[in-house]
Amino acid sequence: MHDTDEPGIPFAPEIGLLLVDTRTGRVGEFRDVQDGRWWLRPRGGGYEWDVDPGDVRLAPRGDAG
Repeated sequence: MHDTDEPGIPFAPEIGLLLVDTRTGRVGEFRDVQDGRWWLRPRGGGYEWDVDPGDVRLAPRGDAG
């Protein structure tokens, strides 16, 4: 895990952890950090998108997105 000074979740999570993009409500798996942005991918595959770390929260358990 990587430390970050961003609000929201205070660290870069493990790859695959489910997060909610609070701007859009989309659920995605954490994939990477690039230039201070976090990259998420929809469960089951699809196009990744970037999000500000302050705009995510942990997905509820069992949330299939």
